[in-house]
Amino acid sequence: MQKRTTEQVIKELTKAEGIINAIGDGLTIMDRTFKVLYENKVHRDMMGNHVGEHCYKAYQKREGVCGGCPAALTFKDGKVHTVQREVHTDEGTSYFEITASPLLDTTGKIIAGIEIARDITNRKRTEKEVLRERDKTHNYLDIAGVILIVIDPEMRVKLINRKGCEVLGYKGEEIIGKNWFDTFTPEKERVRVMDVFQKLMAGKIEPVKQFENFILTKSGEERLIAWHNTLLRDESGKVIGTLSSGEDITERKQAEETLKEREKELQIQAHNLEEVNTALRVLLKRTDEDKIELEEKVLLNVKEMIVPYLEKLKMSGLNERQKTYVGILESSLNQIISPFSLRMSSKFFNFTPKELQVANLLKQGKTNKEIGELLNSSPRTIACHRESIRKKLGLKNKKANLKSYLLSVK
Repeated sequence: MQKRTTEQVIKELTKAEGIINAIGDGLTIMDRTFKVLYENKVHRDMMGNHVGEHCYKAYQKREGVCGGCPAALTFKDGKVHTVQREVHTDEGTSYFEITASPLLDTTGKIIAGIEIARDITNRKRTEKEVLRERDKTHNYLDIAGVILIVIDPEMRVKLINRKGCEVLGYKGEEIIGKNWFDTFTPEKERVRVMDVFQKLMAGKIEPVKQFENFILTKSGEERLIAWHNTLLRDESGKVIGTLSSGEDITERKQAEETLKEREKELQIQAHNLEEVNTALRVLLKRTDEDKIELEEKVLLNVKEMIVPYLEKLKMSGLNERQKTYVGILESSLNQIISPFSLRMSSKFFNFTPKELQVANLLKQGKTNKEIGELLNSSPRTIACHRESIRKKLGLKNKKANLKSYLLSVK
């Protein structure tokens, strides 16, 4: 009964081989000893004609059943099993997807197995190329010094680079698939940033050049990130998510805040210093005023208490020598108390002491002869001092009156 049932199936498959071949998949039937009973043309073209041989030896060059053999699994539990296999030939490596199904007799007993082999070499190569490109893209993303993250319309993280993982303190697998806003956004900012994201997804707003918000790390720390967002669209133009690059500006912001505080402190210090300078200017002005007031008091006292007595002494019939001494005393007193003499000493620092005496007496209207008598000098010597004074004051060869000029000096 078993033989007849298997033969009947093979006979029916042979009749329908044209249809089976049109599907493009290879088909084999093997008995429970794994001996090949039937191969369609597609399978023979792929693997060669191996009817009557054991499949593991014919296809894999093995001496026993292959590990994970789908037919063996089917014989064991009667279910359909699918595996992928690599087949190495002189022409290179091929990849097949093999699906095994049980072949039952009329009583439901497994009498053979049917395997369908589909050549997935091109698909596998494409998958490998896609994986290579994906890995290459991930490498590029990981090299970036900023956070790169893709979020889908359901707010789930679809991709994040190494920098993003480092900042958040999570592994990639702990982040992918999580709701970005529920998991990585502080509660105080969650509503605001979710609202912005939802408006972006709905096309109600355009991505802004820069958007700052805090993120929540695994340790509970909040980091301030400056984001640049780009909308991702499918071929039809539908928004399918966002690609965001984020720079961690936490330390920079803290430094800026510290600098602002320092600037405020400096402004306060500058203001305080200006107030101190103002107070010093007022104090110096007051000091100058007090000095002038003191000089005026001294001058007034001298004029009221000393000068009258000097004048009386001059009129008291003194001899010439006594007159000379009184004149010198009067001149010296004027030099000491006169603001003119003090200012002349500082303004015209290159005057000699004798020239200062002469200048003071000239200011009083004394003649060369009178000055000479007072200073025990000849009129000719006084004339020389007079010319030297005019020269130092820049009055040489000018018609300016020396007495008037000296009186004008403050």
